[in-house]
Amino acid sequence: MVFKKKCLISLILVISQIFFYFPTIGQAESADPIYQTLLSGKRILKERNFIEEEKATVYLTFDDGPSELTPKVLDILKKEGIKATFFVVGKAAEQNKKIIKRIVEEGHSIGNHSYTHQYKNLYSSFSDFWQEIQKTEKVIYDITGIRTSLVRTPGGTYKNWDSFYFYFMDQADYLVYDWNVDSGDSKRIGVPAKEIIATVKQSKVTKKLIVLMHDSKSHVNTVGALPSIIKYYKEKGYQFKALSEQVEPIIQPETATRWKRNNEFEIRDTFVREVEKKKIAEVEQKEEQKDKLVDVWMVEPYYEKIGEVIYSYQDEMWWLPLKQAPILLDTRVMVDERTKIIRLYKENTSLMIRGQELKRIGQEWYIPLIPAIQVFQKNIHWNEEMTYLILEQDDQGSFVTKEESIWSKIISSWETGFQTIVTRLSRIYFTFPSLFLYTYRN
Repeated sequence: MVFKKKCLISLILVISQIFFYFPTIGQAESADPIYQTLLSGKRILKERNFIEEEKATVYLTFDDGPSELTPKVLDILKKEGIKATFFVVGKAAEQNKKIIKRIVEEGHSIGNHSYTHQYKNLYSSFSDFWQEIQKTEKVIYDITGIRTSLVRTPGGTYKNWDSFYFYFMDQADYLVYDWNVDSGDSKRIGVPAKEIIATVKQSKVTKKLIVLMHDSKSHVNTVGALPSIIKYYKEKGYQFKALSEQVEPIIQPETATRWKRNNEFEIRDTFVREVEKKKIAEVEQKEEQKDKLVDVWMVEPYYEKIGEVIYSYQDEMWWLPLKQAPILLDTRVMVDERTKIIRLYKENTSLMIRGQELKRIGQEWYIPLIPAIQVFQKNIHWNEEMTYLILEQDDQGSFVTKEESIWSKIISSWETGFQTIVTRLSRIYFTFPSLFLYTYRN
């Protein structure tokens, strides 16, 4: 009886030690204004610069693939000459690598739609959600060489996310896209194509539309409805584009979540993307590196150098000299001296670049290259030796950088959060036996 009593006292002392080394949320975060704002349900998001299309634009998006239906969707898009966005499930992507490659090769955007699509796992804990996003990001990167920042959460953010989810993802520079047109193709199994078309036509028409559809194996009727949906928006005068980091997300209004979960604000520093870890580990090295001047070559009908671009290690961006834009992009350039706005345009396509988005090197102005080639659908890619860029004449496809090749020798740093946990656990480990021995002897 006495021994049991002493053991109970030891257990109480150990528990008190745990609380001593791991402060409660109330103690640690109560004074943090960010935590208090998030706790109240308000979102905190970074200020970002997005490009607003002058013409009414529709962004077709497909969730839950890829599957055997995805190639049929791609065939229709290719026939219609339009680009779309595919939010893929990591598990399905691993099983359909050729389809993932085709999506990228044909100039469509690819986004992250979690690894398992299991709601309970995704929304019971942000840590679990984070792990799925990281796993799918790696799957996409291993297949395509692209690290996408486009994310759509299964079921959308409405009542699934809270302000902490938004904050953690935004701090990691992910862009989360909901939609403002739901095709209704997943409200039940086997929704007829006619009903899907009718639902789309009954939806509110605005200048910017993000349309939700699905390309998993159970959505054969979505494939059947797609040509009519495309025809409908074309008749309305819409242009079709794929989502990119230049497109401002549409997200649902603030609302309470229906999920119960633990608060993970205290471990927020552990939610760091792999690409960000590499940046942190090599920040000093990057600052010492100079901008890289790279030639651009046309390959048909013969090899010909047609210009030069710059890769900046400081901001990790490609920059195109403004005076070379008409040649490389086959566009016209209009400069507004009063507003410092530059507009590139060709037929019905245009790109507006504000003064703060420009870069001045010496006496010359430079514009961001990647947004420009995405808007004007230019196929520019590395040659194998990574010494120059190639511009194809067919104007199909998308820009593929090999930035990871530049950082292939970078060593990832230890996570601060992991070190902290190990330190605290070691304290408890050594505290427990000492407390037990003290109690037993007395």
